[in-house]
Amino acid sequence: MTLNQFMKLVGRRAGIEISRYRPYAARRMQLLRENRIATVIDVGANTGGYGSELRAFGYTGRIVSLEPLASPFAELVRRAEPDPNWQCLNIAAGERDDKSIINIASESASSSLLPMRAEHGLGAPATFYTGQESICLRRLDSLDLALTSPTMLKVDTQGYEEQVVTGAPMTLSKVALLECELSLAYLYDGQPGFRSMIDLAAEFGFELIDIDPFFRDRATGRVLSMDAIFVRGAGSADAIGQTPAS
Repeated sequence: MTLNQFMKLVGRRAGIEISRYRPYAARRMQLLRENRIATVIDVGANTGGYGSELRAFGYTGRIVSLEPLASPFAELVRRAEPDPNWQCLNIAAGERDDKSIINIASESASSSLLPMRAEHGLGAPATFYTGQESICLRRLDSLDLALTSPTMLKVDTQGYEEQVVTGAPMTLSKVALLECELSLAYLYDGQPGFRSMIDLAAEFGFELIDIDPFFRDRATGRVLSMDAIFVRGAGSADAIGQTPAS
C-alpha cells in the first residue's frame, strides 16, 4: 500500500475523503453554492469528466450533458447511468438546427467542428484529426431543457463557443454562471479570440470573475487557452428574476 493510499484509508475511517485539491474546481463549487445553481448544462461533455468532477466536489443538482460523438457519448452514458439526476443528450450545440460534420481527434476532447490549426500542436503535439462523423447540431434554445431555477452553462467546444452562445439567448436568460474556454492563441480555424468572447458574454450581461490557464505551449510555457467563469452582473436587465426597466 502506498503512502497516498494509506492516507486515503485513514481519512475514510475518520469520515473524510482525501483527494487531490484543485483550487479552480473548488472556487467553481463555491460559486455554484453562492448562486444556488440547481442545473448545470454541460456542453461538450466528452466522456463525462466535467460532470464527475462536479459530483466529486459536492454538487448534487441536475446535470444535462451534451456530447455529439458516438464513442465518447457511450462512455458518458456509462458514467451517468447510476445517477438519476444526470441526463445525457447525443447532440452538439450550435447556432442552428441542422446536421453537421465533426472532426474526430486522436484525443477525443480535442475534436471540433472547426479545422485544427498547427498552433494546437504547441500544447498537444500528439493530437491530430483521425476522421469525421456526422452529428446532430441543435440550438440550446430549441431544446426543452425545462429550466426553472438558477442555471450554470458550461461550454467546452474547441473553438465553437461563439456559435453555442449565439444560439442560446433564451437559455442564457436563465443562466447565472457561464463557463467557457478562452483562447489566447488561434487553435482552430474560425474560432473567436478571447477578447471577442469576453465582449460577447458582456452583451448578455456577464462579467468575467475567474480563470484557469490550463493549456500551455510545452516549450515556452506560454498560455494558449484557459477556462473562464462569468457571473451575471447585478445590474443586468436580464438577471434572473428581474425584468427590464421601463
